[in-house]
Amino acid sequence: MPHLELIDVSKAFNGVYAVTSMNLKVNEGEFVCLLGPSGCGKTTTLHMIAGFEAPTAGKVLLAGKDVTNFRPNQRGLGIVFQTYALFPHMTVAQNVSFGLEMRRVANAERERRVKKALDIVHLTEYKERYPRELSGGQKQRVALARALVIEPPVLLLDEPLSNLDAKLREVMQIELRRIQQQVGITTVMVTHDQAEALSISDRVMVMEKGKATQYDTPLKVYENPQSPFISTFVGKANMLRGAVLIEGGKYFACIAGMKLALDIDRYEGQRPGPGQEVILSLRPEKLCFAEPGLGIFDAQVKEKFFFGSQWHYTVTSPLGTLTVLQPNDGRQPNDVGDNISIGWGESSLRIVPNPENLDVVAAT
Repeated sequence: MPHLELIDVSKAFNGVYAVTSMNLKVNEGEFVCLLGPSGCGKTTTLHMIAGFEAPTAGKVLLAGKDVTNFRPNQRGLGIVFQTYALFPHMTVAQNVSFGLEMRRVANAERERRVKKALDIVHLTEYKERYPRELSGGQKQRVALARALVIEPPVLLLDEPLSNLDAKLREVMQIELRRIQQQVGITTVMVTHDQAEALSISDRVMVMEKGKATQYDTPLKVYENPQSPFISTFVGKANMLRGAVLIEGGKYFACIAGMKLALDIDRYEGQRPGPGQEVILSLRPEKLCFAEPGLGIFDAQVKEKFFFGSQWHYTVTSPLGTLTVLQPNDGRQPNDVGDNISIGWGESSLRIVPNPENLDVVAAT
């Protein structure tokens, strides 16, 4: 039985649906990210789980119990907000202790649990400091300790890292996952950051226009996106159109007069027939440069940008303009105007299913 479940949950504001028929199952101890662009309904979904918003339709179940009509304080969930919402006049220890005081926990037990929570987030030595004396990462950990100290059945995180700088954000992603695994708490996090969702979650729910479009492990969402939107939102992709050709039981895509091998074995859904037009995805990092004439087709470098760990190229080719990502591995980078050849592994060119279908595709 799922520890947390949403069944056909919808939410409308003045007749306009922000979330439509959301179905979600989160297992005990699992870390799930709700991922999507601004306005897709992910925060509204989190607020319905927390009890801040009442669903227009559907049910919210916690450990099999219907809590749809429960107030937030009756659900007992731990919540970390985007702004952390720390009390400026309270010390770190007092902030963490506040929820226990509201629950009338005895002094000795309260002190024990506050100490344990601060130990988990590595802030014991900061317990007498005030929020104004803390860095952004330390404030985030105080907010996390305050949510954990009440020992909630589910931890809800509303874009908790969005106010941190890029370097600290990366550090805190790892720290957040470490804490979640150490405590073993069921966690649902809202984020619009694809790298964040892929790096720390067990499963990712991708949302678009108030609907769930794919729910699966980070690897499968990235490698087997179930719509063109997911292909381009979760990472980068060169999107192509082609017609299917089947020869000797093998599948090919015909594009610009070329016959390109398809990875049909990983395709999920009804396989297309001969001559059927399909949308294809080709991840930029799966493309590689070769000497002219040695790849699948020749191309020319149009633009290049340096990102530290990799080079970002735009090339003109028979397939049109393509994006190519190459690692900064010490080799001399190509220059604008260079004539090169493009190649890739035979499993790299993928058919993207359901170009118009927004029904959820869920992992079992």
